[in-house]
Amino acid sequence: MAPELDAHQIKVEFHNGQRLIAAGKSWQHLLLFYRLLNNILSDAYLNAQPEKHLKITISNITPNIKVVLQDNGRGMNATQLASLKQQWQRQSRDSSLAAIRYYLKTQLHGEMEIDSAPGKGCRVRLLLPELMLPEQKLTTT
Repeated sequence: MAPELDAHQIKVEFHNGQRLIAAGKSWQHLLLFYRLLNNILSDAYLNAQPEKHLKITISNITPNIKVVLQDNGRGMNATQLASLKQQWQRQSRDSSLAAIRYYLKTQLHGEMEIDSAPGKGCRVRLLLPELMLPEQKLTTT
């Protein structure tokens, strides 16, 4: 996605201080993050917006891995957020974010939350189950 981020002049900060492995197949994570980043590129920023930032933070909250994507784009209003959350409750796939959440929930057994306000950007929080390696299972039991 680096060429697309560069083409849209989006600065990306990435924060992760440790090695974390989420449960699931690597191609499933690739698909999830590709769709999320593509959604941000197509919906978050106005073309004329001078400063475009995307901050990605990954941390461990056992037994999950928490991923936060925070942009400084145009954000969503309360009506848009309410509509999105209704789609989530119905397990609809009517919008790209609803489809991404459905995929995350059904294929990776994860969760997704969104906070947003007009002109304040959007914060997407994901919880992905952490993969317990055999040596970790021995030390935690």
